[in-house]
Amino acid sequence: MTDTQFLVIRLSHLGDIILTTGVLDYWHRQHGWTFHFVTAQDMLPILLEHPAIRDVVSVTRRDKAPGAWLRVCRLLRKRYGHLPLIDLHGTLRSTMLGALWPSKVYRYPKQRCARRLYRVFRHTSSKKRLDAANIPQRYSLALEAVAPAKKLLVPRIVLRDQDRAWARDRLAPLGDRPIVALHPYATHKAKQWPREKWTELVDRCRRKDMAIVIIGQSPVPFTGENTRYSEKADGFFMDLTNETHLAQTAAVLACSQVLVSGDSGPMHLGTAIGTPVIGLFGPTCRQWGFYPSGPQDTVISLHKPCSPCSLHGQGGCSQNMACMGEINVTTVLDAVVSRVG
Repeated sequence: MTDTQFLVIRLSHLGDIILTTGVLDYWHRQHGWTFHFVTAQDMLPILLEHPAIRDVVSVTRRDKAPGAWLRVCRLLRKRYGHLPLIDLHGTLRSTMLGALWPSKVYRYPKQRCARRLYRVFRHTSSKKRLDAANIPQRYSLALEAVAPAKKLLVPRIVLRDQDRAWARDRLAPLGDRPIVALHPYATHKAKQWPREKWTELVDRCRRKDMAIVIIGQSPVPFTGENTRYSEKADGFFMDLTNETHLAQTAAVLACSQVLVSGDSGPMHLGTAIGTPVIGLFGPTCRQWGFYPSGPQDTVISLHKPCSPCSLHGQGGCSQNMACMGEINVTTVLDAVVSRVG
């Protein structure tokens, strides 16, 4: 391939965008290729320092409206139309851009049919096909004939010194205790570990002299339901819910010894920054391709017969969320202790 620059599009979501970073890093290391990245405006802080990304073209919510998106496509065509386009989203918007694109367009296999067959019928050959490659490997197949090994495509986020310094200063009240980062939130209810289990985990980590920092975004912060916790509670606890942008969140994770999270975007952020991740999985599964792939990452899942029941944890549950609710706090704590040492 003679091209050395590409336009890449992936508009959402946080986890999916983070999972592109290891693939871009691999192509940059292997071939010297660089990329112009079209993505959501909120993602700018975690992409600007990436060595493979030349520039980030930010897209706002207003830009995604049908008429506005057509104008965006025309502007992208005018500015970058001489470059090949890599569509790592596969949505109506990215397909529209591809239809208007004057240069070569590359796409990755989303495996929609295989996912549906496995979710509904537990189709054996579909399971084997899905097991063969995680999401970064599937992304790589946009340009590669054979997907590289998972360990070569681990997500990568590069932080600015100012964000690292901010995190060190913000976390200073926690002292020298090992820091356990918790992300107790989820977009969909089915992927949530019960709040009382998070509370028990906080209490038991405290008894082992570990500091706790809560990260993420939520209309109901952790301390909103646990008023006995405060940042003055013996210097062991800090709730940063809704207080940080993505680069600051990543910097907090870089200062942490381990992250505990459900299947979420911040989980992948932990992997990308090199912090060991303990991922709690219930309604979603390995076959979807989203398991954390870092060398020290761990997945805790009960592998219930009814799982997977959806792609992203959306929809109802007739089993009272047992796949998440029955995950034992002791199991999670043991995994935390093994990472903290």
